[in-house]
Amino acid sequence: MMTLTREAPMSTARTRPLLGRGMVVTTVVIALLLTFAAVAGLFFDAYDQETEFARNAYRGADLVSLVLAVPLLVGSCWAATRGSMRGHLLWLGSVAYCVYQYAYVFAYRWNELFPIHLLLFSLSSFTLVVGLVQIPWSDVAGRFDAGLPRRTTTWFLWVLAAGLGLMETLQMSLALISGETPAIIELTAHPTSPVYILDLGFVVPLMIVAGLWLRQGRAWGYVAAPIMLLKGVMVGLGLLAGNLFAVMNDSSGDGPLNALWALIGCGSAAALIVFLRHVDALPVNDQRRARRPSGRPRLSTASERQ
Repeated sequence: MMTLTREAPMSTARTRPLLGRGMVVTTVVIALLLTFAAVAGLFFDAYDQETEFARNAYRGADLVSLVLAVPLLVGSCWAATRGSMRGHLLWLGSVAYCVYQYAYVFAYRWNELFPIHLLLFSLSSFTLVVGLVQIPWSDVAGRFDAGLPRRTTTWFLWVLAAGLGLMETLQMSLALISGETPAIIELTAHPTSPVYILDLGFVVPLMIVAGLWLRQGRAWGYVAAPIMLLKGVMVGLGLLAGNLFAVMNDSSGDGPLNALWALIGCGSAAALIVFLRHVDALPVNDQRRARRPSGRPRLSTASERQ
């Protein structure tokens, strides 16, 4: 015997857009500015006042920004507007990458791109803060399935933080003991090292805390972990790209350290892909097709009701 039944209403929390119109407009502006800055750095003499080492590093970061960061920023924004939590997390990670990359506005030598770099740093920073505030925090944990590898992701973040932190701390310690200037400062001609400041002051502690929050099952951990993993992907690939430009310009690169940069980039990418596979990423329209709208009758048999 067949009867008509009605399905339960859908959860509106899982289908509403995760980014509003204002954030979309801001994202487009950031993407345009990022594209302009990257093209200028790659194809024009934007870094002609920098040392050869710094110029190669900045151009490597610009290549990653143009090829990977811009498409990811735009694509994830589009997905987030359709209700995808996976898209929202990737969008946050892309914006956070812009914040990190253009925090180097403190280190760049004066050039015509200074206003663009400053605007990118400021706009990305405020956009990241607003994006974090607007997350539906009460719904975050429910967007992940039970198979999420929380422990594995936590340990990967901790190992990455420990490796990065120990390497840079050792470099500083040896320089202080010997009374010499760290090589990276001599190679870039900076008064100090923005790499040490950003990595040891922010990146390493954030990786440790993100892993801890994720292990404890806190909503902040579910959000911070993929942001830091994407940071590992971008920076690892950026360092490799910088070495590629060094080889093309017949200058010295990082040598054996390139294996470490590849491990950081590829390892972070693998961990990020596995992590995001467990996020409910169905956009609004796809969810509506996957589940019948509330109130639409369907046929059910007596065996289904038993």
